[in-house]
This record gives sequence, structure tokens and C-alpha cells, in this order.
Amino acid sequence: TYSRRQAISSMAVIDGGIYVASERKILYSEDNCKSWRSTKCPGIAVGRLGEGFVNAMIPFNSTLYAATESNGVIRLEKGNQSWVPTRLKDGTVLSLAASGQTLYAALPVTIRLRNKKTGDFMGAQTIRMSREPVSIKTKLEPIAPNLGYGSYGAFEHRFAAIWNDPLTEKILEGGVLRSDDRGDTWIQLPKKADTVFYSLAVLNSTIYAGTNQSVLYLKSDGESWVDAGLTGQNISKLFVFDSVLYAVAKDSVFYTIDGGRNWEQFLDINKL
Repeated sequence: TYSRRQAISSMAVIDGGIYVASERKILYSEDNCKSWRSTKCPGIAVGRLGEGFVNAMIPFNSTLYAATESNGVIRLEKGNQSWVPTRLKDGTVLSLAASGQTLYAALPVTIRLRNKKTGDFMGAQTIRMSREPVSIKTKLEPIAPNLGYGSYGAFEHRFAAIWNDPLTEKILEGGVLRSDDRGDTWIQLPKKADTVFYSLAVLNSTIYAGTNQSVLYLKSDGESWVDAGLTGQNISKLFVFDSVLYAVAKDSVFYTIDGGRNWEQFLDINKL
């Protein structure tokens, strides 16, 4: 039977080892799944239910990296099967991708509120996945009822009051970061207005992003994002197979064989 505690969130293969992540632990097998052992997570909450939920794992330069729900990006020291934090060690990371010598991480958009007079931060709210295309501007005014947190509770009331205060400065954080040194330093890539980045994929050395509005790709100079189609679709997942880019939307899967110039729908669950 299905159990939330037993749910598998990600899987990766590196150097003949198979790694599987659940909420409670990250397991590995080196004998073609005949036996499984647990990796070590010293000082990292991956082993605690709900705190280290792994959103993605990818091999990169002979090292396995994991995007976690509350511990940023962690990497595996394979010699002792132990996970260690990178410099991006706090908060949620939704997706990872790698191209050449560069590792990319997608973070949810977080709105932080700061008092213009005192400089103090007064609250933060994170925009989570929605089944419909999300507009940051329209969904934040009023902010709380549309962010997927359930009832409009006391915290949301306080946050909305601060939001509407004329002394409040609204700071958007998140988007996509890059690292050229195994996660020791991270550089913010350009943000795109009203865009939440959910998923990353690499095709022919180009970085693609699935967002709340469309599919984007990063220009070769790394200075801006360009539309790659499926405008108006909320793209929760991108993946590449056999040189084809696939995009998962609310109830459909699309694919492109020309880098996003043309898309075809090959699955619509409403017609099944």
C-alpha cells in the first residue's frame, strides 16, 4: 500500500551505483539492487521526516548532487557515502541541471518584506507550485489566499497587513543560480519578471527552464532568458531523452525536436 513515509522522490545512477531518495533517507545499491544501504547525512536533516525531502538528484563531474526541500544543495562524498552541504545550504531547491563545468539550481521565488525606515526584515512568503499558470503580481495582492497554504490564517493576515504598508519594500529572491566550482560559490542568473522557475534541463549545452508561464532558455552569454514556447502553460517538469525535450504541464505532455521552435502534444490525460 502507498505510504507517504515510503514515497520515492528521486533516483540517480553514478559509477555503477543506484541511489534512491525518500523523505527519511537516501539509499544506495552497488550490486544491481540486490541489497540496499543508507548513505550518511551528518548535520543534514535529510534523515528527518519532512525536512530533507529530496526534489532532484543528478550526477555531475563524478559527484552526485541533491536538491533538497530545506537544506539547499548537498553533494555526496562517495568514498564514505556521506552527504555534505554546498555553500547553497539553506532553503528549498526545486531542480538541478549541469552543462560543461557548470551546475545550475532552480529556487522558488520568495518575497521578503523589509521596512524602508529601519531596514529590518519583517516576513517572507514563498510561491509554491500551482496547477494553473501563476502571475506573481496578481497572486500576491491579496497575497495569502492564492499561494496554496490552505485557509487564510493568522500568519497570512499579518503578512498581508505588512505587504500593504507604504513603508514596506518588497524584495524578490530565488530564480536560477549557477556554480562553477562544485557548489562552493553560487552566482545569481538574471531574473525574469513575474516568473517562477520550477524545473531545469539541458539540451545540446543549452539550459532550458520550465516556469509558471512558459518554457525559457538561457542565451549563450548567460545574460538573459528567451521564450522557447508553450506560452500560457504552467510547466512543472522538463526532461530530455534521446535528444528530445519534453515538457510536463497540468494535464498534458509536450515535446520538441528543434529546441522549442515547434512543440507537439503527445499526451492529454483528459482524452484517455
